[in-house]
Amino acid sequence: SAAPVSHTLRVFLVDDHPIVRAGARLAIGGLPGFEVCGETGTTVGAPAAARAARADIVVLDLLLGTPGDGIALVTALRTTLPRAKLLVFSMNAEELFAELTLRAGADGYLMKGGDLTDLQAALRHLAAGGIYLSPRLAARHATSRRLSANNAGPLASLSDREMQIFLLLGAGKSTQQIASELGVSMKTASAHRENLKLKLGVESASELVRLAVTYVIGQGRPA
Repeated sequence: SAAPVSHTLRVFLVDDHPIVRAGARLAIGGLPGFEVCGETGTTVGAPAAARAARADIVVLDLLLGTPGDGIALVTALRTTLPRAKLLVFSMNAEELFAELTLRAGADGYLMKGGDLTDLQAALRHLAAGGIYLSPRLAARHATSRRLSANNAGPLASLSDREMQIFLLLGAGKSTQQIASELGVSMKTASAHRENLKLKLGVESASELVRLAVTYVIGQGRPA
């Protein structure tokens, strides 16, 4: 079981849905040793606001109503609050985004849709110094870290942005949809696709998509 919290931990919420923030406040209010110190519904100024609120833990969504890069928000929060724990709380499928958020500096990934007790358990786990993932994702993360340590396979050479686009391709997103979701131009998204083809040694766009879909269907394990 998680170690007891020795002092009250301050939790900052970043989510554009008031109902989600209200539910999170309810869950945290019923958790001894934790309190909500602030909240915002936008990425704009979120890192500075969390720092001003002296947050020990930031609970954040990846999609906040406008096109943008939730991974960039994780990175910005990690830079602004190097000692804070970052818990991504999102509807985005964990098999697509959990590893990316961990690489960007997050300390845990929890999918929305469960009970309030799931959020409480995740916060306790982070307070005890652990990384919070579902059991299935925890096993996969351990495997991924071993593969990265061995520099196994061409996927190990991809940057975080390239891996993000690769996973979105595997989830069936078009280049236009990827550009819109990440808040970048079509030219930039297309350039990333070309870089992916070079790094992964594929010659056509269709072959790249097939490889990405195969990867995602295999829940993160190259076929």
